[in-house]
This record gives sequence, C-alpha cells and structure tokens, in this order.
Amino acid sequence: MQPVKPAPRQYRSEHRRQQAAATRAAILDAARQLFPERGYAGTTIQAIAQAAGVAAITVYSTFGSKRALLARLIDIAVTGDERPVPILERERPRAVMALPNQRDQIRGFARDIAAIMERVAPLLEVLSHAARTEPDMAELLDNLLQGRLAGMRAFTTALHRIGGLRDGMSSATAAETVWALTSAEMVLLLTRRLGWSADQYIAWLERSLVALLLPN
Repeated sequence: MQPVKPAPRQYRSEHRRQQAAATRAAILDAARQLFPERGYAGTTIQAIAQAAGVAAITVYSTFGSKRALLARLIDIAVTGDERPVPILERERPRAVMALPNQRDQIRGFARDIAAIMERVAPLLEVLSHAARTEPDMAELLDNLLQGRLAGMRAFTTALHRIGGLRDGMSSATAAETVWALTSAEMVLLLTRRLGWSADQYIAWLERSLVALLLPN
C-alpha cells in the first residue's frame, strides 16, 4: 500500500494567515506614521497603501474605510495590542485598582496612563481636528471621550472604596478631574509644547492626583 501524502492545504492556509497578518501590520504601521504627520484629511488611503507597499483596495478590504482604520489604531494604542479585551478587563488596570493603598493606586495609574497617552494622544489630536468638520468623526471622538471618562470613573471608584475622597469631592468630580488631567490636550501641551519628559509628566500627575483627590 502506498503511503498517503498529507494534503498541503493546512500549510497553505497558515501561510495565507501569516501573509494577511503581515499586510495588516504594515498598513497599521503606515497609518500610524502618516496620520499625525499629515492629518486626517491629508492622509489618503492611497498614501497609506503606498507606504505599506500594498494596493489601495487591500487597505479597504482589510479595514473598510479610513475612519475605521483610525478608530482601530486608537483602540490598539489604548490597549497596546489587538487582543479583543477591553482595557478595564486587562490584567494591569485590574491589578492597580486592586491595590490596598490609595497612593500606590495613584502611582500605578499615573505610570500606566502616561504610557497609554504617549501612544494615543497624537491620534486623538488627529481625530479632534477632523471632528471639527466631519460629523461622523465628531461622533467617534465623543464615543471615545465618553469611554475614557468611564475608565476614570472606574479608577476613582476604586480610590474611593478603600479610603474615601477629599472633603467636598464627589465621585463624579473626581472622575472628571482625572479625565481632564490625563487628556490628550494636557499631555501634548506638557510633553510637546513644554518639552516635559514622560517621567516629569508622571511625577506631576501623581502629585496632582494626590493633592486633588485624597483626604487631607
């Protein structure tokens, strides 16, 4: 009996999967560079395709639209990867909010949010400019900002739970305070305009949150 040769289909399927992943990564890398350089209007699908070394139709077939591509870039910048796990369900944020000391919570949060905003702030700036003239981009921005505020509520709720907040500080005001201090506008003002290092921003944010949120 002649031995049965294994079908090459599985190999071809894995090869195609790897090719698709490489193409997707190249498109994301190109868009991540071009959007902050050229702005939303100035970054065309054709320019992204050219920078990624693919056809424009490949960009469309992979992401659907320029809006969807920017939204995906922002999602990845927030979480750090493409795993479909919301930021509040990830190990690091959960660990920080579970810390039994408020100052440790703030310290861990400041370091984590600084790393996130370093990645996402330039993209949010692109989106913010586009939102001034394009209603669908304004809707996307509003949804993202509301999502950020929900994240800040989760953090300040964890703070409140283990030690309370300073006198007169409501949970809503605490969340809005953190939301403002960690906004893309604030981060870019301090790091880009004033030239602060990441460590300077982290130290300032930690001091500010302790002073503004914690009981005297």
